[in-house]
Order: sequence, then structure tokens, then C-alpha cells
Amino acid sequence: MWEAQAAFAAEHLVKGQAVTFAGRLEPRAWTEREGNARVAIEVHGVDLEYGAKSRAAAEDGEDAIPA
Repeated sequence: MWEAQAAFAAEHLVKGQAVTFAGRLEPRAWTEREGNARVAIEVHGVDLEYGAKSRAAAEDGEDAIPA
């Protein structure tokens, strides 16, 4: 489900628009072949709520997010 929400957000959100994101951060650690320790933080989204667009985006005529 998250992939569909992310694709929708990428297509319809505009710069300055408010969003609320819920999810968790999951650390992942590994060692490279050269022996270097590496760490990455993965973001696992659960919910994404869209808020009002910024005044500048509204004035530029950006389309509203469909209901």
C-alpha cells in the first residue's frame, strides 16, 4: 500500500504543501567487502495525510489534490 501512496504523492504534491507522515525508521547495518562498517536508515511509511497547499502554490494555479 505504501508504494501507491508514495507514487500518488510524487505526482500530486506541490512544494510548500503540508503533509503528515506516520511510520517507523528502521536501521540497517552491514560491513562492506573492504571491511568498512556501514549504516542506513530505512523509512517505512504507514500513512500519509495531505494538507492545504501553500499560498504561492495556490496562486500559481497548481491543481488541487483530488478527493
